[in-house]
Amino acid sequence: LQGDSNGLYNMGMCYMNGYGCKLDRDLALNAFRTAAEKGHPEALNNIGGFYRDGNIVRRNLALAAQFFEKSAALGNAYGQLNLALALLRGEGVAKDERRAVELLRESVGQSNAEAMNALGMCYYIGSACEKSYDEAMRYYKMSASLGFAPAMENIAACYEHGHGCKRSKQQSVVWRVRAQAARGDRKAMVWLEKNGYSAL
Repeated sequence: LQGDSNGLYNMGMCYMNGYGCKLDRDLALNAFRTAAEKGHPEALNNIGGFYRDGNIVRRNLALAAQFFEKSAALGNAYGQLNLALALLRGEGVAKDERRAVELLRESVGQSNAEAMNALGMCYYIGSACEKSYDEAMRYYKMSASLGFAPAMENIAACYEHGHGCKRSKQQSVVWRVRAQAARGDRKAMVWLEKNGYSAL
């Protein structure tokens, strides 16, 4: 196990989530650090998350961005996403919306639902790309098809305002309920079934 970066990463995930052991974020971070030293991309991304959120360690956005950068350089979809978000917000790095969008596209290419939603938001507000409600809706729907609740809420807002679609109060309500169902709300799921709507 000591020489296996995947094993160390998996052990870290077990400690971080309490899978088959007592939840212990200190041990999780230690396991991720050892895996990261061996170049494990997911471990590098997770350590970045610890520093971004101030979890166990002192919050350090610059250090978080460095770990996200290393993870992204190894092609990790979440490293790409998290570095892109840091670049969009100027958190720990100089703001660079153009590079952020490039990274989001790379992450989308790996079927990352959260990156799809984030790229849709870039199109919605015109961040480093030409503003397009149609493109925003396209990426929101791609993300929603993978069960990402925030994308469903963005679709609901688009229907509410008629952005990238025909304005529809009914569809806005349906998508908001879908978002609740995607978050595990049983009543929302029952409402969808009762009214003849699919979960997605």
